[in-house]
Formats: sequence, C-alpha cells, structure tokens
Amino acid sequence: MKQVTWLDERERLDIGAAARTLGLEPWQAGWYHWRRRFCSPAGSLGRRHYWYEDDLFKWAASTGMRELLRQTPLKYWPDAREKATYSGSRQVADALVQEWITESGVVAVFWPLHHRAGPLAHEAAALFPEADALVRIASDFGRDGPTVGTAQPGNVDPKWRDFAARWGDLSRVLGCPAPYWPLPLRVPRLMKEWGPASATVTYPPNPDIDVTPLLRMVSALTDGEPAQQVLLRLARVAQCRATKAAYRDLEFVKEAHDRVGKLMELTTMIAARPMDFTEPQEITPTDAQNGWHEILSRSDLLALECVQVVREWDGGADFQYASTEIVHPGRRYGAEWAKRLRSASEPTAYHEYLGAQGERLVDPVSGAPAVREKDGTITVSVPQRLSEENGKLIEVILDEPIWVRTENGVLQLAPQHYYYGINWGYGGSGPGSLALLIHRLLDDITAPAADTISGAPDGLEELTQLAWPREQVLTRETLEAAREGRVYRRPAPRSKEDGE
Repeated sequence: MKQVTWLDERERLDIGAAARTLGLEPWQAGWYHWRRRFCSPAGSLGRRHYWYEDDLFKWAASTGMRELLRQTPLKYWPDAREKATYSGSRQVADALVQEWITESGVVAVFWPLHHRAGPLAHEAAALFPEADALVRIASDFGRDGPTVGTAQPGNVDPKWRDFAARWGDLSRVLGCPAPYWPLPLRVPRLMKEWGPASATVTYPPNPDIDVTPLLRMVSALTDGEPAQQVLLRLARVAQCRATKAAYRDLEFVKEAHDRVGKLMELTTMIAARPMDFTEPQEITPTDAQNGWHEILSRSDLLALECVQVVREWDGGADFQYASTEIVHPGRRYGAEWAKRLRSASEPTAYHEYLGAQGERLVDPVSGAPAVREKDGTITVSVPQRLSEENGKLIEVILDEPIWVRTENGVLQLAPQHYYYGINWGYGGSGPGSLALLIHRLLDDITAPAADTISGAPDGLEELTQLAWPREQVLTRETLEAAREGRVYRRPAPRSKEDGE
C-alpha cells in the first residue's frame, strides 16, 4: 500500500491556477513558462504540468519583480543579507505604523493601539500604497511569539491573515531584531521617537482608563479624606494592572524565545519595559462608598469626568447607589414614594450619572438622586444598603420595582447590588438574589444587598420563586415562616416569562 505523504496531499495547480495565485493573466504565465522564465513545474499528469503554491511563492520572491513580490506572503521572502533601513513611523486609524525598506521591498508594520483592531487589510493597503508587504502585530501570542497577521497589497482581502507568518519571519526579512512593544506600552510618542539604535525605554504603561481626571481631582481635595483615597486608589489599581499586563507580554516573548531557540526564528529587541508602581492600599467598603458619595455629590464638571471614568472601569461597584430603577408614579406604591421627593438644590454628578434628562430630584429619606422625565416616569438610583434610623424590616412588596417597608412605616426601594438584580416568580438568579436579600434584611436592615444568587434558606428561595401577583405584600411573619420552613399561603404557579 502506498504511503501517503504531506507532499502528496498538496493541491496541484495547473497553469491557470498558478497564474491566479501570482496575480498574473494566464497568457502571461504561459508566456513565462514557454520562455523558461517561470517557476519549474513540480510534475506532470500526462502532458499537463502542475505546480504547488509553496514553490510558486518561493520563485516569485526570488525574481526581484515587485509586482510578483506584492503577491507573495512575507514568510516566503528571502533572508536579508543586510539590515533594513528604518524610514520612520506615523499614526493612522488607531495604529502606529513603522516602515522598513528591506532588500526585497518595503514592509509596513502596523501596531494597533490600546486594544483596538486598527485598520482592515484593504484599508491598510490604501493608506500605504508604497508598501510591498503589510504586517499587523496583534495583542495575543502564538507558539512562536506575538501573533503576526499579514496582507499582500497585490492581493488584498478585507481581513488580515493571522498566523500567515511567524514573528521570526519579520526579523529574518529585516535582517535585524524586530522591535517588540508590549500592548500597554504602545504609546505613540515613544514609538515615534524610537529608532534602531535606541536603548530600551522604561515608561508607565497605558492603563485601561484615563486616570488624568482622577489625579486632577486628587490635587483639589484635602489629603487623607475618603474621596481622595478612592480616587488615588483607583488610579493606582489601574496603573498596576497595566504594569502587570506589560510584564506578562514580556514573559510570553521570553517563553517563546526559550521554546523556539533557533537563530532568527525568534529574534526580538525589547523596545520598552514598564515602570513599576506601588501597590494601592486597601480601603474598607464603607470608606469607599463614602468617598464616592462625596465625589458624586459635587456639581463640578471634573467630578462628572471622574464618575464617567469609573463607569468604564467597573460600572460604579463602590457607589452608594450603583444601579437604577424606573418608578411609575401612577401606580400605588410608586405614588406613595414619589410624593415625598424634593427638588435638588443643584444638579450633581449623581444626576448626570443617571443619564436621564428632566427635573432633578432627591429622595429625602435615602438621599438617592432621581430624575423625573418628560413622560412622568422617574429614574432613580438604588442604594446598596439602607440606614438603621427607620427601624427593622416589616414588609417586602413585590412590584416594579420591589419595595421594602420599615417599622416606622417608611417605604423604600429594596437595596440592590451593582451587578445582581432581584426578581420573583420563576427559578432563576433574580429570585435567588431576592431570597438572599430578604434573609439578610430580616436580621439587619443595614445589611448589604445580595452579592450572589444563592445562600438563602430553602424556604425563602421557594417563596421568591412562586407566582405572587404584583403589589403582593409579604409581611415579616410570612417571611420568617418561609425562612423557618413553616406554612404560608401560596399562589398559583406562573411562567418564567411572566416573571421576567
């Protein structure tokens, strides 16, 4: 039985397919072949010659003909006998592009900035019409080093062909170590100032958020106060995370070096290393909420910029009011709550954070900011915990939104975690979080909102999954009976869709 080899499995190309592979007209390939100036055939079937793609590209790269080179993937380009000339860089379409003039042709290397994809392959070709090869260095890694995507200007698809070359191919074609920039250190100013003779620079990596508003606000606050502490801590957390990410990139490069270990297969010049930062000090949840409450209560534009930065970071996990609800004043409990609202003395960053346009209000009981919109509905921030001044829990009211009443008769929005929502009437995460919230509030009205979907006694989880009608009042006696596994009145089942 014949042993099948990889060579036998390669696609055999006739003269027409060979011409298309190299961007030639069939008559041109035929003319070259007839004049014995074409790639030698790999073999014949009958009287018809055939070629392999690899052989065609190797031949095209060796001809010195630019129109053929522009069709040839970088991995087939010949080894450089002398170092390429670096012709500088420029920033285009969320990428910094470095140009190299090699013995074979012009190579444009695209470095996407800050988790952006940069231009598509055909856009890159239009931006750099003089380039003979387009190379994109992605943010991830393969076995041989940074992921390299390529495109040929003579045959450009919309997308880059990732893994169409190895990192070592770039060094081999340049004839010198290719400079590597960790993703958090792709700082346009640094990259524009770089040259082949430059030493490795040490610089603060780019964090995932803009820390400038945070640090400007820090300078405006009193040293040591909670507001200053939360701002400074967030800036340091973001900076330390970026530093660790840059070091991780460099570790991946070193691991690839050690793994490949052959001359020129992975030859790298480290263009930049991260500057180290002091780890931020821990801060208690209470101090964090108090600090952000102080910032959110400000009316200046800088406070709003700080809040917008936090929204990009974690959505406001440490805000005293970290989620929102829509209240309908035409409903029974919505009307009871809405009539106590007061006009805000001045709009605050809290109101801007709500993102709603209309009358700025405040709940005098919880301090929660609210906005009455044109249709009469009220967008309100929901607290992550209640105060103890109104007494213990006496009722939970299942409505939109869910309410709680304390022993002095005050109606308030049920506390909510910034991530875990609450609901009832089906088996799912919302009822699970509601059951845990009830379990906590029965013991302590100031307990934090449910920060997971499980953990309540089985009786409470069963209760919150039942199809109670809207505006159903669950008294403290009913809640305690459920928690203890005793009997309480149960409604008829309803579907999950109704609960959602």
